[in-house]
Amino acid sequence: MNLEYVVYLTHYQGNLLPPFYIGSTIKLKILKGYNGTVTSKKYKSIWNQERRDNPHLFKTEVLSYHATDTEARSREESLQRFYDAPNNPAFINLSLANKKFGGTGSNSPLFGTHPTSDLIQRRIAHCKGNTYAKGSVKSPELRQQISEKLKGRPSHRKGKHLPEDHKAKIRESMLGKKRSPYKPRKLPLKKRACVKRGPYKKKT
Repeated sequence: MNLEYVVYLTHYQGNLLPPFYIGSTIKLKILKGYNGTVTSKKYKSIWNQERRDNPHLFKTEVLSYHATDTEARSREESLQRFYDAPNNPAFINLSLANKKFGGTGSNSPLFGTHPTSDLIQRRIAHCKGNTYAKGSVKSPELRQQISEKLKGRPSHRKGKHLPEDHKAKIRESMLGKKRSPYKPRKLPLKKRACVKRGPYKKKT
């Protein structure tokens, strides 16, 4: 069996970081001098600075060998749980393997950032819902292509019927409500800006 994945323990012998870090990777990286990757805001910059200026302070030892990455990560997580690494002041790890990598809360590398651009955020804030095509006009050729693709495709509700008890509930909920057959449905204020309705034409 080819055991290409390893779980390792890195021992830091300086005084700027906790002394231990548990991780997993491929065997080849360890042979090339890999000591681990720290992404938490609390330790990332210190770790990178020490790795650059004082690489002799890092000693990495392989704890176990595994055939797959899944097995290695599972073993890594079990060791982190055994030592309670995220809450143990002796460990640099601030999260468990297979969980939120890089720490949680304010220690996360994504804390205080937004995964989307300002333009997309403004669009989302302006109008919730499926409005990605708002204002776009489809060409006659595109309309024809869509029409051809949809031909012969039955509705997902075709052949399906509501049970009688469901119909009765709907009927009861509608009793006593007066509704004009020509009055358009009112939309919430947030959606009114997103839906452009043309002039309403009364059916004849």
